[in-house]
Amino acid sequence: MHYSSVNQNFKQWACSFSGCDGGDLHSPIWLSGIEWGYSKQRNQTQEAYELSLQKYYQTDLPEQISKGFYTPAAKYDINKHLDYQFGVKVAKLYAILTGHEVSEYVDAARKDTGEEIFRVNIYPIAFPNDNDQLWENFNLEKITGLDSKQIYRTWCFLHRFPFIVEQVRKFKPRLIIATGISYLTDFVLCFAGQRGLETIQKEII
Repeated sequence: MHYSSVNQNFKQWACSFSGCDGGDLHSPIWLSGIEWGYSKQRNQTQEAYELSLQKYYQTDLPEQISKGFYTPAAKYDINKHLDYQFGVKVAKLYAILTGHEVSEYVDAARKDTGEEIFRVNIYPIAFPNDNDQLWENFNLEKITGLDSKQIYRTWCFLHRFPFIVEQVRKFKPRLIIATGISYLTDFVLCFAGQRGLETIQKEII
């Protein structure tokens, strides 16, 4: 498998904290999703959502990639994500981690100082679902230089994940919470590398 056609800016962008909501990298807790879900906001019409999706792939994503290496936001603002299903789940988890009741998640989010959680995703590009056909539908081969979403995932295994492993070793979070059990292998490789995967395999066997 050859990657000679991969966009150079994409390489720099993907091997950084692109696709992450940010926060303090020194936070004791890292909370990881798979990728931005790009789901509909509350009360957003289907037409407005589809236009937003088109804008992301045609304008916003190419612009982000063109800038190369991505530095995450210094604060993960939970309040800004409460219009999304995953954002609500994060807020509820945050409430528990900071000593509140789950039912108090809105108040807990408002008191957020941005110091408790760093929000990361293991893959950098947002997708509304896991249909691999979306790669072709939105012409992502042209943007990235990678032929398919399957090849994109493999490329991330080989290039993006080692970058994130190094950041884990550097910043030493006490706890990494991963959401999405069907991506267990991806999470282990991303945060613990090959040694971590081999350890998990030995325990299972």
